[in-house]
Amino acid sequence: MSDTITAAELTTGDTFRDVEGHGQTNSHGPSVTDEVVVKKPWSGDSWLLAPVLENGRTAKGTSFALSHEEIDARFEAGRYLPTDLEVNRTLDADALPVDTSTDVYIRFGDIPDDERSYNHTDDCYEDGVSVYAAEIESVPPASEAPAMFVPIGSKTLQILMLAQRDTYLVTGERVGTGVDGEPLLRNVEIVSELGRGDEASGWVIVGDDDE
Repeated sequence: MSDTITAAELTTGDTFRDVEGHGQTNSHGPSVTDEVVVKKPWSGDSWLLAPVLENGRTAKGTSFALSHEEIDARFEAGRYLPTDLEVNRTLDADALPVDTSTDVYIRFGDIPDDERSYNHTDDCYEDGVSVYAAEIESVPPASEAPAMFVPIGSKTLQILMLAQRDTYLVTGERVGTGVDGEPLLRNVEIVSELGRGDEASGWVIVGDDDE
């Protein structure tokens, strides 16, 4: 174990090896490596972690939370081996327009004036603006983007991801769930405009919205 690294000193984007393996697989793409990445702070003194794929990203649905105490115990036992944390720290949290512990969402299309999205399936208006929860992921060191934002959602999301619509990183008050299982927000605030990143499923910040 490193004499200087503890769980409390980790930062979003740090990686380390799990020498016992984490039993995770990815049936929809690249194989899972023995590396684990720190995704963001979790409730209490915990970190949300995820196994790293061979392409350097993480698979959806594989994140897991461990307390600082549990992580330190794994460092102490030699199960977790820190890598060069400064080299692998590819998410620039200081450059993000939101704190990494804040819930952020991706909105495809402009915000309706009345903050109510139209539900074409049931031919009615939703109680709020349809958005998709976003995971904040690290990006390759050569990228100028501070992070990549990956939306989580349904088949409708897959269609929207292919559509040529203005895309925004937003925050707001969650007031319900839409017909496709997507979050509904009120008091929506546009944090930044987003553009497609190098990866097909991710977006990066392309500019701040000053309006």
